[in-house]
Amino acid sequence: MNSPLIRGGEVLRWLLEERCFDVRQLDAAEFPDWLRRHQARWERDAAFAQRARLRDLRRSCPSLLQLERELRRATAAEAATASHARRQTLERAASGAEQAIAGLTNALARAAPEDRTRLAEKLESFHARQRTLRSQQEQLTAASPELQNLLRLRDQLHALRADCGVEEVEAELARLERVRGQGTGRSGSTFEHQAESLIEQAILPDLSPPSGEVAILRGVTLGAARLELDAVVVRQPADPAAAVEVLAVVEVKRNLNDLAHGFRHRQENLAWLTGDSAAYDPAAYDPAVYDAGAYRTRRFIRGHFDRPAVHSQAGVDYLFTRESFRGFRRDAVTSLFLDSLYLLTRPGAIWGMPSKALNRLSHRLASDPELDLAEASAVERLLRWCHRQTHDLETPDVLRMYGSSESRARQILFATRPSSGAPLIVEASNFNP
Repeated sequence: MNSPLIRGGEVLRWLLEERCFDVRQLDAAEFPDWLRRHQARWERDAAFAQRARLRDLRRSCPSLLQLERELRRATAAEAATASHARRQTLERAASGAEQAIAGLTNALARAAPEDRTRLAEKLESFHARQRTLRSQQEQLTAASPELQNLLRLRDQLHALRADCGVEEVEAELARLERVRGQGTGRSGSTFEHQAESLIEQAILPDLSPPSGEVAILRGVTLGAARLELDAVVVRQPADPAAAVEVLAVVEVKRNLNDLAHGFRHRQENLAWLTGDSAAYDPAAYDPAVYDAGAYRTRRFIRGHFDRPAVHSQAGVDYLFTRESFRGFRRDAVTSLFLDSLYLLTRPGAIWGMPSKALNRLSHRLASDPELDLAEASAVERLLRWCHRQTHDLETPDVLRMYGSSESRARQILFATRPSSGAPLIVEASNFNP
């Protein structure tokens, strides 16, 4: 069965005109209809329905919600005390001692006779350490009324959750989410596996490369952090010691709404690969800063692509240098890398926000017991929250940019569902949705 590819300006125009529901363009009066489109789909998902049951169960137990609010206040009060850091240190040490005891107990049960005395002594030393840590924790608790209150509320909440049946419903929700996660992972892997044949069908004929062997490389990282190119089409020179020439970079996204996220990331990557140092952060990654740079590694100690790197695939080494990316230049109008950057995805509804943000919205709708969409103020707050989940450049904007010319429009390819006997590539002139 073939998996037809559709592409071209007419495809992009149809998606933008008929399938685009950009949340960034909505006001509070239009937003509820947008939400209902999603809810109708989400409510068919067993995990969403189970989460909604959990939300309704919590709503039916007002004392549970009140106790949760009290616990949040008590947690904040305890975190502000001078002893909070000491308590965390003791908890980490106690957890480490407990793990060591479990490991040594198992090792002692399997140990040879000559090793048992040594392991038993080591085990007893950890038991002694555990007793000391417990004593220190008890002393700290006795001296902290804030901690005593926090622990008391935790115990009360645990008992109340059991009485209300919350824990049983949560256990079933966890099972359903594991099942859904496994299915999503398999679907994503299948699409990525198909990508190479789709690239071979549609992109290679567009490139008209010079003489030399052409290869499609997957998962190219070049030993750099923040860099993993889904697919790279290269020309291997006759001299195996020479660097390859990159003919195209292909970003693969199963979900159309994630296209902009990948596009934005590739802009930074291509700046790094081409030496445009003003457009990326070479410094070490700081997890406290969102989207911080992470290009300084043991291989690239200055944080720049300033030395050759090798990608190995199927027993062949491919050498990359900055010169390999000489064909990538910024567009004169947008100042973005567009030419030779291909995007491969599936057609679908365009929501103006990425799938992770939509998942967070789904979670909030199904789980927040205090969210009442019958209240206009709640709808307005939720719309503002949705706007904060988006970027200035989202999928509709990427499609419009590529749709500015027919040649660029062909660089976005949409893989449709397999269909027996269908043509492999449907160009815009033959497109009939």
